Amino acid sequence: MSARNQLLAVLAALMMICSSGAMVAGAAPAAVDEQADDADDVPDTEPEEPDEAEPDADEQPPADDDDVDADDEPADDAIDEELPDDAPPEATDLEAAVTFSDQAVEDDTVVVDEAELEDGGFVVIHDSSLLVGEVFESVIGVSEYLEPGEHEDVEIALDEPLEEDETLIAMAHMDTNDNEEFDFLETDGEEDGPYLTADEEPVTDEAVVSVEEAPDDVEEEPVEEEPADVDDEEPEDVEEEPVEEEPVEEEPEDVEEEPVEEEP
Repeated sequence: MSARNQLLAVLAALMMICSSGAMVAGAAPAAVDEQADDADDVPDTEPEEPDEAEPDADEQPPADDDDVDADDEPADDAIDEELPDDAPPEATDLEAAVTFSDQAVEDDTVVVDEAELEDGGFVVIHDSSLLVGEVFESVIGVSEYLEPGEHEDVEIALDEPLEEDETLIAMAHMDTNDNEEFDFLETDGEEDGPYLTADEEPVTDEAVVSVEEAPDDVEEEPVEEEPADVDDEEPEDVEEEPVEEEPVEEEPEDVEEEPVEEEP
């Protein structure tokens, strides 16, 4: 074969190669489209993740107090709304004061100088056993019911007379059940409790009450008599009336004489 024929054969081979490459290139997009269509027909299924097992209620750790929502706690306004309109006021919300001065007891009665009770009530006298915790046993006198406001010279009769000088305590009490009777002792302190200060201490004042002893022997002072002036007094002439003597009649006595025996 000559060189010319070899060249023609090479050219023919190249042309065949180029034509086959063009055919492959044209067929490739169609294959891609078919694969895309096949992919659209496949349902979209994602692999499911395994569910995490929920812990049992018994195995769950207790919730911390800090984790509790603040909204779960009742608000102060909600508490106030739940209280009835006629709810009794707190003892610390009311003003009260008593003034009790040192004095001498008279007729088993003591006098409280001043008492101020905003909601009315009583003034109660306690003996010194209150200082050692005898709240009920220490009550030895109660005033009559006092209207709301200020009162002066409140007289309180003691249940028993004092035997010696003692420190007494005057305490302001409320009338919580509005019956104008002192029920603190009968209810063991549930009713008619004391007025309280801002520090939640009872409103009180104390005084030393002394007992005056009457003297047993009273010495009477001798009364000096002034001597009478004899010269100034004129003698009085006293006429004596004669006294008539009545004669006394003497009765004769009969005397029997005994015979005298003569000796021979």
